[in-house]
Amino acid sequence: MAQERPAKMLAAERRRRIVEMLQSSSPILISDMARELGVSTVTVRGDFDALAARGLLRRVHGGAVIVSDYAFISTNERSRGHVREKRAIASEAAGLVSDHETILVGSGSTTFELVRALASRPESSDITVVTNDWAILDRGSKEFGNLRLAGTGGTLSREHGFFYGHLLASSLSDILFDKVFIGADGYDPGFGFLTDLAAVSEAKKVFLAHARTKVVLMDSSKICDGRSYTRFAKPGDVDMVFIDRDPGGAIAESTPARVVECCV
Repeated sequence: MAQERPAKMLAAERRRRIVEMLQSSSPILISDMARELGVSTVTVRGDFDALAARGLLRRVHGGAVIVSDYAFISTNERSRGHVREKRAIASEAAGLVSDHETILVGSGSTTFELVRALASRPESSDITVVTNDWAILDRGSKEFGNLRLAGTGGTLSREHGFFYGHLLASSLSDILFDKVFIGADGYDPGFGFLTDLAAVSEAKKVFLAHARTKVVLMDSSKICDGRSYTRFAKPGDVDMVFIDRDPGGAIAESTPARVVECCV
């Protein structure tokens, strides 16, 4: 029997393959996926758990299914992890937003908490949020009445809850925002800010090109965790990073961005 290769080295590749398999055929079984990838069922269970925690699949007995067509469910699932940290980050970052300002907000559970924090302000604050996040638009229409909400153009990814593609880029082509707030799924000090999917990365790159001040919101669990993603920004491409804590100064020592720790 061939020896299984180190799981940590292949985690990103395996998990991308799992998501691809789910998109073409759902449900998938742990046993089938283990044979497909040439790893143990224990490794696949770990991959399923990690993907479920990020809202990319839903665990069922013996396997997994793709998330609901309505992506705000996926966002809710992602938001279960590190909720206290995300809300602290969001609360601190909300202080950057002035009354009567229009901001650009990317998709994600921490950016969702940012918009929730802004919605607690009085209606007279007159804040406009432009976003490509389906959950912010859908739930915000019911819960965030004190904000003015606007959606970007683009193709809706129902699995992951965001708008992307050339229509998103064209909808922002003539607009410059004072601030953009985006999340990150990972950070590597020698490489930069990372996200799960190529389409997400492209959307974030578009957002960064249309703002004077570029702000990343992320929790410390995303730093140097052994996973690899698609880069959307180099360490020097952003202006501020809001994080619960910066372990070992990993971000502060590798980027000129101002790092704000929110749960020290």
